Amino acid sequence: MQVSLAKTRTYIPKCWKNRKAAKDKQVTVEYKLMTAEQEERFSEMYLHRSGDDGFGMTVKTHAVEIWDECVTKVVGIGIDGGAPITDPKKVREIPGIYELVSEMAAVIKRGLTEEDSKN
Repeated sequence: MQVSLAKTRTYIPKCWKNRKAAKDKQVTVEYKLMTAEQEERFSEMYLHRSGDDGFGMTVKTHAVEIWDECVTKVVGIGIDGGAPITDPKKVREIPGIYELVSEMAAVIKRGLTEEDSKN
């Protein structure tokens, strides 16, 4: 058996009620899947005591770094009716954009799902 996977995906974010907008008004984000090395580099896990007899774990995700290395194109974002901004690094610099950046980091971290496989 050979598994065939798409290297890039397009995602329609949920933030800002984006999915309820008309299709031609929706923001879309094209991204690459992370490599194993990126997965390890962009996650930090910390064990800590939780209560009297247990331990907990905190995971720190590096959302901006994930965005910078994995997002390849953004469609549907502009400032005050200006020209569209498609460069992911320029989009990241827009004030108030972190909700989109963090949503995409979570989607990218989730990785492959069964529906990604083209078998």
